[in-house]
Amino acid sequence: MKQFTDDDVLYQMEKNLNLSPADAQLLFSDTRKFLFLCRSNPDQRLSPPRKVDKGWHEFILCMKVYEDFCMLNFQEMIYHQPSPREAPEDNGESLRKTHELAVAAFGELSANWDITKSAACSTDCTEDDDHEGWEGGADCHSCRS
Repeated sequence: MKQFTDDDVLYQMEKNLNLSPADAQLLFSDTRKFLFLCRSNPDQRLSPPRKVDKGWHEFILCMKVYEDFCMLNFQEMIYHQPSPREAPEDNGESLRKTHELAVAAFGELSANWDITKSAACSTDCTEDDDHEGWEGGADCHSCRS
């Protein structure tokens, strides 16, 4: 059985998100930064910006690489969990909190962390569910470690 690698994750990001190799590398880095924020703030509900959320989805699809990354770095899985239907509306608060934590931890952020369009996410994430254009928001996704 083939062992998947970070290169496989990058390839998936390039192919499925129509990214250049450099953009895929940057998105993969930003996705890992988000996961470190999740692990560092386990009691907070954090939501990734739309682009980082798309990167996280692609990373998770390479399940063995994702599991190995989580276990090596955190000794546990970080699960991607959409907010349940009955969750109270947070009006982008978790997204803004995530952005603040990212700036504090990493300094200047790439355009993948832009939250200006992400804050208006609908609760069912039907706004632009495809990978084209990166519009809409990811406020309805959060990490749970």
